[in-house]
Amino acid sequence: MIKTLVLIVLSILAAYFLTACGEMDQQTISKDAQHDIHNSPAEYRTPPIAVEKSYVYRTFEEALLASTDVIIAQYVGHKDFGETLIVYEFVVHERVLGNAADRFFVYLENIYATTTRRELASSNVNMLFENSTSYLLALEKLWGADLKTHEDGYIFINNLVVNLDNPSESNMYNEPLSKHSTKLDFNNSNLSREQIISFVSELTANNTLSREHIRSGNIEDIISGSHYVLVVEINEALRLLNEQASRDWMETDIYYCTIIQTLKGDIEVGHKMSMVFFADTVKTGQQFIIAAERLSEGGNMYTMSSKNSVYDMNQLEEIKRIIIGSISENEKR
Repeated sequence: MIKTLVLIVLSILAAYFLTACGEMDQQTISKDAQHDIHNSPAEYRTPPIAVEKSYVYRTFEEALLASTDVIIAQYVGHKDFGETLIVYEFVVHERVLGNAADRFFVYLENIYATTTRRELASSNVNMLFENSTSYLLALEKLWGADLKTHEDGYIFINNLVVNLDNPSESNMYNEPLSKHSTKLDFNNSNLSREQIISFVSELTANNTLSREHIRSGNIEDIISGSHYVLVVEINEALRLLNEQASRDWMETDIYYCTIIQTLKGDIEVGHKMSMVFFADTVKTGQQFIIAAERLSEGGNMYTMSSKNSVYDMNQLEEIKRIIIGSISENEKR
């Protein structure tokens, strides 16, 4: 499963092989949430036009079914992120679906910074939020140890934003939500907040939740928590950093690799795979031990399971002992 990557990783990887995760500068965003909500300056409260890369049309109901998280939230503020992105900060009022942090961040591309790629977007959206309004947001969790975005980062799904205080002002694709909803009439003045939340909660009850990369830096946690632990030889490059269309999401290289030894997982020795690494960390001809995850079910591209998933060959015996110990612990259970 990798619904969490359908819009951002698979689409962007297909276009310019993007995946990534890290810490963002929070000098402007993030202090005390309520202080920010009531005291942020006007230019901080009113974002410029932004755009989501959305390649598949969905109805309101289909967008909800594609969500990894549905959150009732209050807007705090926004800021530029990198050269092409805007990041919006919210605080959670209620989690309808998922386990979002109390403060979370949603990323969109700033259309003024991406005019040459405007044809990639299906909707040009003026994402305006009011600090005092409650919003129901359909979101997809960003996943990947190599992302430069906040660890509690998301993207909007089809720019769907439900205004719970005034449902008729809800939007999707920069249009009234009523144009895209087949089950709820958002033009009906009697449509209540409670009806919307109840409908959304029931519809998304069986959605697949987002997965997490391993945040621990401990080698035992990383090896035990990874689906694949492999000894690989680095072959030719598939795409290097200087070929990336944008560095705002991540800075990575992608190499073809040959499996020399499978320590954990079901990949055969000799198999050729594509692997996403941090930029300038590996070179053709080198051998490493990697703790990895498959990017998509049945796919042949893999990424690091944590920020510390690449190990020197002199750690081979240590890693073997960790794997044997982990298997023994599981057998005891």
